[in-house]
Order: sequence, then C-alpha cells, then structure tokens
Amino acid sequence: MAFKIKKILTERQLFRAKWSIGLVMICLVVNLCASFAYGAKECGEGAAYNHLCYDGEVFTTTETEWYPRGRIVYYSHNEQVCNSSLLIPGTAILPSGLLAVFYALCLVYLFLGIYVVSDIFMASIERITSQTQIVKVHDRAGQVVRE
Repeated sequence: MAFKIKKILTERQLFRAKWSIGLVMICLVVNLCASFAYGAKECGEGAAYNHLCYDGEVFTTTETEWYPRGRIVYYSHNEQVCNSSLLIPGTAILPSGLLAVFYALCLVYLFLGIYVVSDIFMASIERITSQTQIVKVHDRAGQVVRE
C-alpha cells in the first residue's frame, strides 16, 4: 500500500519556515554563548556573604525567581531589582547591546510577517477589483436600453 504525501506548504513558505527556524537557532546559540562569556565569578575578600562580584564590582541587591526547572538570581546595585512581566525571564542579566540586537531582529521578523499578510491581502483585493461584468439595462418593455 503506497502513501502519497500531499504538499501543504509552497516552496516559498517552506523557505521562510526554514529561515525562521534557523534565525531562532542562531538567537539561542548567541544567547547561550553570551551567558557563558559574561558569566559571573565569586568575589574573594571584599564581598559579603551571598553577594556576587563581576569585574571587581560587588552587587548589593539580589532577587531570586523560582521556576520548575531551576531559578534565576538577579544581582543589582540599585535598591530594588527591576523586573517586568513583559520581558522573558533572565533577560535582565544580559548585556544591553545584545538585547538591542535581539529586539531589532525580532522587530524585523514581525515586519516581515506583516509584509506577508499584507501581500496576500493586496493580491486578493486586486483579483476582486480586476473582475469586470457587463450589465444590461432594460426598460419596462423588456428591451435593452444600454449595455
């Protein structure tokens, strides 16, 4: 018994899907590499217990968020650690430059999605408006007055 596989996506859609998955994988690899590159070290003498030192700086405020698979510990010089429900957990510890590149790539990806949807919409509008129809106007006697 032979099975036939029906193509659901066009070649263009398949290319875009592969490109999107590739972009997500690149972002994940960059995020992982940045977390290892900018990893923090324990301070020696000058740091108090439970504080973190990075490049010789001692952070004073900490906040821990617990998740089913682990925790994220935020360190800050401020009195309160700034967290937002709109941000992905853990992004506050990444460098600002990396976050700017990531947000710019996300913005470009969203605009590409808007472009695809508007392109399909405009093609359908063009198809609808390009159709012509001949209308015959009849008088009361049933004779054609105008075409």
